[in-house]
Amino acid sequence: RLTTIDAGVRIFQSSRSISFRRGGRQVAFVTAAEGAVKVWDLQTNEAAFTLETENATTCRYTEDGAHLLTGDSLGGIQVWDAATGTLLRSNQYHRGSVQRFDFSPDHRYYSSVSNDGTAQVWDVATDQPVGDLREQGGSASRADFSPDSRRLVTPAAGGGVRLWDVSTGLPITELPETELSASSVVAFGPDGRFVMGNVSTLIQVFAVPPTGSAPAPDWSLTLATICSESRLNEIGKLIPALDENFPRAVELILN
Repeated sequence: RLTTIDAGVRIFQSSRSISFRRGGRQVAFVTAAEGAVKVWDLQTNEAAFTLETENATTCRYTEDGAHLLTGDSLGGIQVWDAATGTLLRSNQYHRGSVQRFDFSPDHRYYSSVSNDGTAQVWDVATDQPVGDLREQGGSASRADFSPDSRRLVTPAAGGGVRLWDVSTGLPITELPETELSASSVVAFGPDGRFVMGNVSTLIQVFAVPPTGSAPAPDWSLTLATICSESRLNEIGKLIPALDENFPRAVELILN
């Protein structure tokens, strides 16, 4: 329920998502019953307009207040002119319902997450995807940017936390499997050194590998693979590394 503070006028009773536009004059919300997106003028206490969209699940104004993002139950994402309600762009990247949008601290990117287990990073200036879809499995609840906007963290299927490179969409690492589920909420700490995740009333904290300017040498990755007997596959999941090349890798390191 949303009520204006000065007049005490109830605007609506039930909604799926609410977002305030920068400046505080307008608020957009998704109605729970119809999945419609309505924009309300808080100064006049009147409806400004209703977007021409169906089955909406979430909405979010961009940080500058110029655009309004909406997601729907079919995985579609729409970008609207926040002042007029005109549709500017529409795309279909996710295969399931879009759950929410989050913005990077430097305001250059935003992420969309879906209950199909994917997260996508977008360029704010162009609304074009940055890298490929991040497949973390399960039903994504949110994705969080690091304070320097270079990394993205998502919950991983099977319990755990996965870190991604924002600019490439490639996985960086997967933190150990825990009691977290794929629907857990994960977030970076204020300085980016730690990631926190919740399981019911339990909060778990993970140390984040430092960001280096130089890439790790090949031998260090091989050594890490030997020690852990696991490696990251193409979607960033830890899998056993015992393949036909593993004995040869061990021999090279030992010699």
